[in-house]
Amino acid sequence: MNQLKPYFYWIACGIALLVLIIVAFVWTPSDAQLGDPYAVKKTLDTEYAKLEKLDKRAKKGDPAGVFDAENKQDIDKLTNDYLLTGKWLDVLTPHVSKYEQQLGGIQKDLIERSAPLHQEVSANHDLLGWYIAYENKTGALVTQLLEAKAIVLPERVGGGAAPKATGVGVPAGGPAGAGATAAVAKDVQRDPATDAPLRDTVGLFTRGETHPAAEEHPSLTTRFRIVERIAQVVLASAAESLPNPVIDPELRVSSAPAFVRFEWAAGSEALQPPVGNYATSQRCSVTFQGSESALLALMAGLESMEKPVVIVLGSTLSRRERSRAGAHALKDAAREPRVAPMALTVDLAVLD
Repeated sequence: MNQLKPYFYWIACGIALLVLIIVAFVWTPSDAQLGDPYAVKKTLDTEYAKLEKLDKRAKKGDPAGVFDAENKQDIDKLTNDYLLTGKWLDVLTPHVSKYEQQLGGIQKDLIERSAPLHQEVSANHDLLGWYIAYENKTGALVTQLLEAKAIVLPERVGGGAAPKATGVGVPAGGPAGAGATAAVAKDVQRDPATDAPLRDTVGLFTRGETHPAAEEHPSLTTRFRIVERIAQVVLASAAESLPNPVIDPELRVSSAPAFVRFEWAAGSEALQPPVGNYATSQRCSVTFQGSESALLALMAGLESMEKPVVIVLGSTLSRRERSRAGAHALKDAAREPRVAPMALTVDLAVLD
């Protein structure tokens, strides 16, 4: 034992070295946040590359010249090639403030222009009371359109009997001036407040067995107001057909375009910023029928709508039908004069 004492120190050092070698093989050093050495190296390389880019941008100094804030190439060059410093603050702050004021003005203007879409149908918000008011107001609008012969009903399939209802009569053949083709009995009365096919033609809701839920009232109100605004343009677009080879001078007619079909897009659609930050759009596709002059007047009216703002996304004007060979005057099913009908389909986006 006494012979080993001089070697205890070296034996202990050898054991410790052996333990360190084993630990080195078993345990890999790592950082608690960055991970293993490979991840640390990758992170440092990335940061170094960023530092090099910042150094190059800093050496360029402040930009010279004028940059257009609405030109993407100018903005990319300004933000990618130069280093933003405190010296820029006094230059950029007035422009940023002006831009924010403009955005605020856009928001205020859109709110004012879309205000008619949110005009309440009724202050009574219980289901029955609200729908009675909605039914009465939408029915009055349909009545106004019927009296102006501005609705064309789809032809009945199979010639079935017309529904029993009371209200405004729809003459056979529909609106004379629009060249309607609706096969409806001459004396049939339709109720503008409850006749679903009639109301569907102008995009209005008609209840089934239950009243619409309170959560649906805002969207129904908005759609009704949109239809109301479009109807005003329709009624203001009447055009008189002047004498020509197919219209007798004594049979000159003045007629407004007529609704043929109204389709709503599901839900509302988001818009691109910055307008998308303040507004959505209600999309619809509407088909009208009438004389070419009346439809062109209608198109001009839709394009000029400002309250609410209406965007015409697309339109198609086509010939609806042609007169038979040898005909010298065009008449509808009620033997009333009409002009050769055209069809206009427009896709609209109404900003709300």
